[in-house]
This record gives sequence, C-alpha cells and structure tokens, in this order.
Amino acid sequence: MVLACHEAFLIERTRNVRHGSRPFYLHLKGVHDLLRDWGAAEHVCYAGLFHSIYGTRDFRMSVLDRNSVVDRCELLGLIGAAAERLVLRFCDEAREVARDAELAELEVANLIEQGANFPPWLLVRFGRLPLSDGARLHLLVASGWDDARLRSLA
Repeated sequence: MVLACHEAFLIERTRNVRHGSRPFYLHLKGVHDLLRDWGAAEHVCYAGLFHSIYGTRDFRMSVLDRNSVVDRCELLGLIGAAAERLVLRFCDEAREVARDAELAELEVANLIEQGANFPPWLLVRFGRLPLSDGARLHLLVASGWDDARLRSLA
C-alpha cells in the first residue's frame, strides 16, 4: 500500500511529467506494487516508488535534484535512509546491478513494469542474481524461458 503522504508528494511533484505515454506516477507506483507483491523489504518498496526521482541515464527528467541538500533531505524524511540510498544508487549513471541484489530486484521490477523485452544478454545478466521468487517468475514469463534454462546461466 502506498502511504497517503507518498502519493500526495508524488502526484504533486510529477503532475506534468510523463513516462512514455502515461503519467510518471503510474510507472513509479507500478514498480512499487511489483516489489510489494514479491515480498520485498519495506525500504526496497519505498525505493521502487521513488526509484528514478533524481533522473537516470535513460530517464533524464529529474523531479528532485540529487545535488540539492534540501531535496535529498526531503526525500530522506519521506522514505528513510536505506530507501533513499537505494534510490541514489539506482539513479547513478554507472549503477551496477550485478553486485547488489536489492538494486537488481529494483531493476527487474522497473523493466517488467515498462513491458520491456528481455534479450538473451539481459537474461544472462539477471539469471546470475539472487532474485526473489516473484521477480524470477515475472522474468521467466516476460522472457518465455523456463526456470532450468535461466538457472543454467548462473
């Protein structure tokens, strides 16, 4: 469940921001909901809800400025230190999901929520990670691969 304070903040701040053909807030909430459904820790779900709020390499629209102490403190107050650090790592130009299980889970939820096509190189990359059962299942469905084939990549 998205807290009312998070929803109000995001709806207000992202009112004019689009993510593809739809409101940015719907994408953020969709990522959060996948993580929640997969049983991710609360701070990971909160990070999913705000995952690209500082902008990313592929999504250049930043709602908050990662270099602003005021913006960082505002987000920190909303979602806590662990979630804000995960958001910051997700928004890093050189994020390395292969070394961080929480970041990998967030990336899989982000891609699945967007309806991404999973080419073999990406499946190899994610197949080696310790994903939750929910993330692994969604990855298998999205890829059309079976679990044995995905696990054989590890």
